[in-house]
Amino acid sequence: MTPQTIIQPHGGTLIDRMLTGTAAADARATAASAPRVTLSEVGMADLEMIATGAYSPLTGFLGQADYTRVVNEMRLADGTLWSIPITLPVSESRAEMLRDGQPVGLYAPDGRLVGLLELRERYTYDQRHEAELVYRTTAPEHPGVARLYSQGPVLLGGWNSPPARSPSWRLRRPPAARPSPSAAGRRSSASRPATPCIAHTNTSRNRRLRSSTACFCTRWLAPPRMTMCPRRRASNPTRCC
Repeated sequence: MTPQTIIQPHGGTLIDRMLTGTAAADARATAASAPRVTLSEVGMADLEMIATGAYSPLTGFLGQADYTRVVNEMRLADGTLWSIPITLPVSESRAEMLRDGQPVGLYAPDGRLVGLLELRERYTYDQRHEAELVYRTTAPEHPGVARLYSQGPVLLGGWNSPPARSPSWRLRRPPAARPSPSAAGRRSSASRPATPCIAHTNTSRNRRLRSSTACFCTRWLAPPRMTMCPRRRASNPTRCC
């Protein structure tokens, strides 16, 4: 494939926020004395997607200007098409412990340090309003709406002007050990790759729908190629919100 035929990343810039070597060591040292935020499973998936460039052009969790325009107009503050807000919710008590401009350590539910957030902004939001516009329903029976209602009332993000969306850095994981041939032969169906979901590919062809196609997310139109949905629920692989 020649450079002329390579598909350009959404927004024109392919983001890489993975830290290795000295940069990763420095980030760990910074996080050791920084306040911490524990990510949910959704937050872990979003951090991975941001860091690896799957959410290009995002460099971090959305600030208030980006969030507001994404919810109301399906665009980032600079006009780039984007239909689902990628946010980092926390409780009010946790938000009060943080200060704008300081680094924040991002931790997995099991206590592992997985990333570093350069906090730029804290803001509140209307959960019901987001549910109405993003999921086209405020009914808590919808899995995405239920998750939205259960999360914290304060969002951590960046300044209002791009490209200073709150940068997030992901600490690169060590390579996983390859299973032995005998273990691979005994692999159960539960360990096989899940059926790809076409709901969350960020492409300019995506647009809001009033009924779900391929999953419960109602803001995406099936794109020309499939990617793994980062928000697939472990308990039900057909649901991605």
